[in-house]
Amino acid sequence: MLRVKGLCKDFLLYRGLRGYLRPERRTVLRDLELQVSPGQIVGIEGANGSGKTTLLKVIAGLLSQTSGTVQVTGGTGGAGITVADARSFYWRLTCRANLEFFGALTGLTRVQLAPRIEEVSERIGIHGQLDDPFMTLSSGQMQRMAIVRTLLAAPRLWLLDEATRSLDDAGRQAVAAELGRLCHDGGSAIWISHDRSAAGIGCDQIYLLREGRLMLQEGEA
Repeated sequence: MLRVKGLCKDFLLYRGLRGYLRPERRTVLRDLELQVSPGQIVGIEGANGSGKTTLLKVIAGLLSQTSGTVQVTGGTGGAGITVADARSFYWRLTCRANLEFFGALTGLTRVQLAPRIEEVSERIGIHGQLDDPFMTLSSGQMQRMAIVRTLLAAPRLWLLDEATRSLDDAGRQAVAAELGRLCHDGGSAIWISHDRSAAGIGCDQIYLLREGRLMLQEGEA
């Protein structure tokens, strides 16, 4: 499903005073190795700034790696990422209009989108707010919308970045149910968090990301 080999990611920063900027290279990921099999949920924990989100964005194709390879297999659907960031939505549009827009970007037609939006929003518990402006939602409802947006395209590899941070118990149960559905159908997931209690929910393996490398947590196999 996913094979990451020798992954490195550097960022070029510019620091200086009084108009003189000096380039400084910062390495976030160093020769990172990771393999995720079909039906597997992998948890990755690490401190803030350790590179967890950078790793997911590289896997999702939102960032290019400096070196190394990322291979996602398993048929149609590819990788879909859910982040805890409501700024990527259009706040004045309704939830339905947002989902129609982002769903179209994934290649879904209007005919495909209408029933898909109804189905997934019902499962995640946001169906009653579909015709409300996004700006009127609570933080938890906004996070449910982010989850629905990811699931519209039925990704085979689901990348979750602090995806349950604002959710109540019902929301977390809905996410757990979707993870179970995905794995039952041969899909996989990577769940990242700075909180081990969150990262460990239903995970087959848990890694610690430290100094740009992944280490399998003791007792996890």
